[in-house]
Amino acid sequence: MKKLIFLFSLCLLLAGCTVKNEPVTLPAPEPATKPVAQTNWIQPLPASLDLENLGSCTLSVSLSEGDVYTDGAGVTRMKLNVYTYDVYGAADIAALRTGDTITIDAEDVVVKELHVDEYGIVDINGGLDGGGYSLATYDDDTYCRLLENGSKDFYEVGSVTVPVDEGLVYTDMSQPDKEPAVYTVSDLLSGKVEYSFYPQNTTVRLEDGRAVEMTRVFVP
Repeated sequence: MKKLIFLFSLCLLLAGCTVKNEPVTLPAPEPATKPVAQTNWIQPLPASLDLENLGSCTLSVSLSEGDVYTDGAGVTRMKLNVYTYDVYGAADIAALRTGDTITIDAEDVVVKELHVDEYGIVDINGGLDGGGYSLATYDDDTYCRLLENGSKDFYEVGSVTVPVDEGLVYTDMSQPDKEPAVYTVSDLLSGKVEYSFYPQNTTVRLEDGRAVEMTRVFVP
């Protein structure tokens, strides 16, 4: 009898310790995070033109009839409206990729399309002909925005009045089918020359703040 009672108790004990083999639910793995592509923001190089201290340089200018004159002290002066344009480092443009942002004409432009042609012109978002922007280089060190007829995107930075050297020479090369015409200061004062000077076609070279040379070129 004691043996039967022992066996019966043992069966009850084993039944109570039985572990149910139920499936275990594990937490779902978190989705992999897609890496975020790094983008660049390309901005024009800092302007180097200081109207308060021009020294020796060449300026893109516009001027009208009467802007070359002789003051009360007998000094010939020239009033110039001065222009410049944004330039970009060649290394920055070489690194430009779709998705980057570039500041053009004070507007932040997201690069959606990018193409470089056989001449090295960089077309952004369709280029000049496609409603976008085109950049070109003239010295391999910098790029600038290209407009119609190959013009640069000039903007005015201010006006200055500078003394004119008595030996100033004005060379007019605006008519490609003719030889360059050369004029003197007196020709500018007398109105002998045609006043059609704007930044796309006219430069004035200064030496130590004095105008010593003026050139007008042909613009298509």
